[in-house]
Amino acid sequence: MTSYFESVLERHYQNFIFTYKMYAYSSKLVECLYHDALEEIKQLANKFQEAGYTYSELHFYSRLYSRKIKQFYFARVSLSH
Repeated sequence: MTSYFESVLERHYQNFIFTYKMYAYSSKLVECLYHDALEEIKQLANKFQEAGYTYSELHFYSRLYSRKIKQFYFARVSLSH
C-alpha cells in the first residue's frame, strides 16, 4: 500500500522531470528548478509533519525522492558538460 506522502512526492518528481525537459535548453533555469524541487520536498515534509504524519515515514520518503531528483539532475548535468 502506498502512503499518501509517497504519492505526493512521486507526483512532485514526475513534475520535476517534465519541467526539466521544458527547461533543458537553459542551464540556469535547470539549476533553479533543481534547487526549488529539493526545497519544496523539505516544505512538504514540514507540512505533513504538522499534520501528524510520522517522522520516520517523512524522513524515509523525503530522502528517497531527494536522491532520485539529485541522481536525475547530476546524470543530465554531467552529460551536458
